[in-house]
Amino acid sequence: MKKAVVVVLSVVLLVMGLKSAATAGEIDVLVQKLVDKKLLTKNEAKIIMEDTKEDVVKQNASGKNEMLPKWVQTMKWNGDFRLRNEWRQNPGIVPNLAGDNRLRFRARVGFTSDINKETTFGFRLASGSATDATSTNQTMGTMFTSKYIGIDQAYLEYRPGWLVKNLKVIGGKMPNPLWTTDMIWDPDVTPEGLALKYEHPLTKDFKLFANLGGFVYNDLFGTTYAGSTIVPAETSAAYIVVPQAGFDYRVMENLSAKAALAYMNVSNLANNPVMTAQGGGPRGNTVYYKVPVADSNAYYKYGFDIINPTVQISTKAFDVPIRLIGDYAHNTQAPDHNDAWQLGGIVGEAKKAREWEIGYFYRRVEKDAIMGELSDSDFGYGVYSNLASNTAYSGGTGHFGHILSLKYNITDNWSVGGRFTAAWNIGVNNVYRDQSRSSNMTVANQPDSHKPVGGILLDTIWKF
Repeated sequence: MKKAVVVVLSVVLLVMGLKSAATAGEIDVLVQKLVDKKLLTKNEAKIIMEDTKEDVVKQNASGKNEMLPKWVQTMKWNGDFRLRNEWRQNPGIVPNLAGDNRLRFRARVGFTSDINKETTFGFRLASGSATDATSTNQTMGTMFTSKYIGIDQAYLEYRPGWLVKNLKVIGGKMPNPLWTTDMIWDPDVTPEGLALKYEHPLTKDFKLFANLGGFVYNDLFGTTYAGSTIVPAETSAAYIVVPQAGFDYRVMENLSAKAALAYMNVSNLANNPVMTAQGGGPRGNTVYYKVPVADSNAYYKYGFDIINPTVQISTKAFDVPIRLIGDYAHNTQAPDHNDAWQLGGIVGEAKKAREWEIGYFYRRVEKDAIMGELSDSDFGYGVYSNLASNTAYSGGTGHFGHILSLKYNITDNWSVGGRFTAAWNIGVNNVYRDQSRSSNMTVANQPDSHKPVGGILLDTIWKF
């Protein structure tokens, strides 16, 4: 008799569970009453509940639960929390600059959800700053004030398999759709606009890929310039267009090669005002000032047409993964100081518990090779000199030096690590006074090129 009750109850509970996740509380109550009446043992009740919940989870994952909208059933949550101790050597290039060390945190949480078979919605909130695209850090110690949190990602991804297989169309504020290193694009940057991603496998070991990004960098709708000498016709919104093509080739079991060539065009930047709210201004790129002095706006001296090849070789030695990476950038719109490159590698791969990795790179980024506002914000330390004073900035351009990184996974979702940099400034003229926009430029200031700048980032990260 007892076995019959268990069988019948199992069927009833299974049907109830498949019909609605909302009845979970009712099922718990019913099972507990049967345990109280000694018709079920605690172990039998536990087995029934676990089986029922597993079936509900499977139906939700496949979007077949009739009681919940499909986009709710297919939601996949993700996020991370990072604690950081950040130390930077004060190079003394900015007088009376206080502080070398600070405690910081980063918090991010988001989800993806399948609206239908072809479309996915992604959304993420992150700490950071409303005015800095290259950092999601919050500094602790500002008199216990509440911290900023903003929309870090909000996008739709459409996969028109009925039209072109392996094609993705993405629109909104998205994860970077390009294959890139942090030399040109800081990992925290989430571009805004439209993108296409496409893969075409030629064989099981060789595939071609292509990406195309069309991003809105600076929308000037309704912008005014107090005291500026420019007229509205001279100022246009800035856009970034980046086509990229490459291949991924598995040469043999423990050897593969990946390479891509990108071309980055930034329109309407040269001779337009610097619109950033950051104290670092353009973070190393050359600017100039116009007359009269009443015009306090800094103007970009050059635009950006960047040719960017990237190569990665992956192999193994004694079953330890090794990646060798080379990255180069050349800006054709700047007449000099227009090259950037880095070489290095990563030994190991910290993804699961007790896995580790060590990385080393040598990097040289000349002043106008890449966009300082989008590049790695943790490499180097410079000074943005206007006509009145000097302002410090971290990252950006105009540096060369070394990067050493370490990471160890204590568990699958908890890691500790560090990043150590030693960088020197490249001494070139960085601020000009434009005499009525003629070609007669005079140097207004020049950065220190001799003092090395060190930085140590110590992190612990939890992912969920």
